[in-house]
Amino acid sequence: MAEDFSIPLIDLAPLHQAGNAPRVEVLEKISKACEEWGFFQVINHDLDLKLLSSLFQKKRKPRWKPAIHPWDMPTAENLILEARKTASFLVKIMSESLGLPNEQRLENLYKAGDALIMLKYPACPEGYEGPVLAKHRDGDILTIVAQLNNAQGLEVLHEKDQQEIWVPVKPVENALVINVGDVLQVWSNGRYKSVLHRVSGSQMDRYSFAYFHMPVPTTQISPLDAFTAHEIPKYRPFMHGEYLQLRYENKKLDSKNAKEITIDYYAM
Repeated sequence: MAEDFSIPLIDLAPLHQAGNAPRVEVLEKISKACEEWGFFQVINHDLDLKLLSSLFQKKRKPRWKPAIHPWDMPTAENLILEARKTASFLVKIMSESLGLPNEQRLENLYKAGDALIMLKYPACPEGYEGPVLAKHRDGDILTIVAQLNNAQGLEVLHEKDQQEIWVPVKPVENALVINVGDVLQVWSNGRYKSVLHRVSGSQMDRYSFAYFHMPVPTTQISPLDAFTAHEIPKYRPFMHGEYLQLRYENKKLDSKNAKEITIDYYAM
């Protein structure tokens, strides 16, 4: 596991500044992060951190149990709306970073569906260093994660010097972790990468929330013409709901019969 470097940290503030140069610089950083890492952190985003702080304080109450928890519904609904707004903004920025023409901009390709979960990973026994959430990729467009306390655990698989290493995502105050999902990888014909990630055990409780931004199940997914005009499509078209169902059904199988379903299932 690598301790000497981390995923890119990108300040979104220049996107709201006058002039084109600061915006172009941010777009280039996002494009590079999506191509090389599939993960990055952002600061100066528009997600209401007071909502996150409120949820975190409620979540620390003794009545909460490990794993996924019930919600304070008004707060949860507000957070979903805020997260959806942030995700929609990021999708527009990613469209711009990909240089897409107006008729193929990502935000025009789908009607948004989403899912939001609040997670507590209990502290592990001393000496345990294994995963508490197995390695996987996300089957959405993009995922937003807020690491609500300073407990490390989230790790990203990254290739460096022709070797694959697990890189810890170090918590940054007021930052959000953004990762590319399988849908964005297909739309970009593999240019933006959906990468393996996992959660490893920590010596302290780890709290986080994850928002999954995805198209509704009836959305057909395929590489965009902008990326297949001069290269062969890497994926055949599929319905997003079909893909999610395949992933879900596979997880219900016992380990002997299960075959991991990834986006490569649709590779050409």
